[in-house]
Amino acid sequence: MKVTLCLTHRCNLACSYCYAPEKPDGMTLKTAEKALALALSQVEKDEEIQIHFQGGEPLLCFPLIQDIVGLTHHLKASRFAFQLTTNGTLLSQEMLDFFAEEDIALRISFDGPARIHNRNRFYPSGIGSYALVLANLRRAISQVNVTVDSVFGPETLSALPETLEALENEGVNNICFHLNYIGNWPIEAEHWFEPVYRQIANRYIKAYREGRELEINLIDHKITLMLKGGYPCGDPCMKAWAVAPDGKIYPCDQLIERGTALCLGNVWTGMKVEPHVLRLHQIGCANERCGTCSLNHYCKNQIPCANYLMMGDVEVMSPIFCASEKAAIHAAQHVFSTLFQENNQTFINHLAHHLEFETDNLDELKSEECMV
Repeated sequence: MKVTLCLTHRCNLACSYCYAPEKPDGMTLKTAEKALALALSQVEKDEEIQIHFQGGEPLLCFPLIQDIVGLTHHLKASRFAFQLTTNGTLLSQEMLDFFAEEDIALRISFDGPARIHNRNRFYPSGIGSYALVLANLRRAISQVNVTVDSVFGPETLSALPETLEALENEGVNNICFHLNYIGNWPIEAEHWFEPVYRQIANRYIKAYREGRELEINLIDHKITLMLKGGYPCGDPCMKAWAVAPDGKIYPCDQLIERGTALCLGNVWTGMKVEPHVLRLHQIGCANERCGTCSLNHYCKNQIPCANYLMMGDVEVMSPIFCASEKAAIHAAQHVFSTLFQENNQTFINHLAHHLEFETDNLDELKSEECMV
């Protein structure tokens, strides 16, 4: 189970694509404690609970983070794993020491070279955050587990290969590219994804041919899905929910404060049981073309936040998101067929680690049924 704790809506940056509501609020320790108790009531014994600290900027609440982690030390019923998403501007050595000691993984938002990053990630004054984030990223990589989150929109999609190269040069080997759901995407952008994602796939292949392990969500997540047979029926985020600072519960952090119809309940009284609420975690995709698409089981067409933010309906997939998903699946197929046929041992070991299979069993997985 994954529980996202939105500790505050406050932030020291004013990023152009931010989806968080502007509120001067903050979560209390008591609210966080109730969220943990609710999570514990919904998991099996020894099932891992992933706690994801988010904001706003969660590092504005660093003492609260310390207190919440401290609470979990006394909860022996389940295993806890932690990650924290930050804009990277407030990281101190004290924080890094704490994250290393508690094994808290960092997700640092960084969009690439200065002209790309500063285009969207800046202070309220308009000054870009690139220089400080890069300096803190370099410090963090040497001390804790770091993933870089890079958001791209129609104005920066074509620069993704350049961003990937820059991150590789900085020693980053775990990268997540995120489509800006609220970007002003023109309809012709449907044709932009395939060539860009293929370039990313080719850089991925190049890394493994050089014996370097690289993890990119656009590639790895799709390969994992294809080898495991796709998403289960219903919402792929079914065992995940997000808690707003006031304790209200939503399907994910991107739907916080998006209306009462999307609220699942609250940490004080538990989950709602009204039919429309239960459907939020049982939805499908209303697009007829999705039902007949051969890539349907490997596509995020059932994810409420993407559908809602792009189309205003949790069950309707955007043509832009559809094009991105198709391109990612095709890129993953290209990577898998190329590196597996070359018997690339670095790649095979990487797959075995992520899929929790023995390397000897991977031959059984490479079949027409697994790879579309």
